[in-house]
Amino acid sequence: MNMNIQIFGTCFVDIAKPEIRNDMISVLADRGVASSFPKDQICCGQPAYNIGFYNEARKAAEQLITVLYNTDTPIVSPSGSCVAMLKHGYEDLFKNDYPILKKARAVAERTYEFSQFLEYIKADFSFLTLHARIAFHHSCHQRRILGIYDQPINILKQIKGVETVEYELEDRCCGFGGMYSVEYPKMSSIMAEMKAKAIIKSSAEYLVGTDAACLFTLEKALRKLKSGIRVMHLAELLAGLIKDSRK
Repeated sequence: MNMNIQIFGTCFVDIAKPEIRNDMISVLADRGVASSFPKDQICCGQPAYNIGFYNEARKAAEQLITVLYNTDTPIVSPSGSCVAMLKHGYEDLFKNDYPILKKARAVAERTYEFSQFLEYIKADFSFLTLHARIAFHHSCHQRRILGIYDQPINILKQIKGVETVEYELEDRCCGFGGMYSVEYPKMSSIMAEMKAKAIIKSSAEYLVGTDAACLFTLEKALRKLKSGIRVMHLAELLAGLIKDSRK
């Protein structure tokens, strides 16, 4: 497959764990997809939007829309939460500004969350092997707003030896919730710990997800409970297995 895409990197990944972006680019390259990173892209505006700072959110969103609108290929992101903002949050943010909304919709139509894009291109990972029990964290925005659920699970099931495991509280928020974890840190920690205990109970060896902030929150809770469960973004897992398969 020969295809070109644009990367919508997201600020949390860029600041906290840029290797996720790099691994996503590596996985896509291995599947014949070349990536470009548009300059001047910034935060999608979701943090400001979520706490009611709509003017600030619009300023950030307008710049991101302008940058991505000036591209003409699919746009892929490692964060379902940010894609949900771009696809749905902008509908509200620019409901009274149709010229910008029209551009936002055009961008949204060709924007994909990572696992969603892998399904779109029918990426095959059946050549990979990992004998492990994997629990998957379905982040709230990705699952409830984007409706993405089966896509990442189906990718994991392609890998020989992988057993996906279910766990209690699987449908609950990890406690991050963007600014929620900042405004209500104690409640956020309680929510994360409850979910971490359920994951440990499942006997999973890996916790995989597609939203870095959620994984950061759950990894912190797991380490607090002295758990050795490996926490990885789907892109990190795939990139590592692909690298091992080439040795």
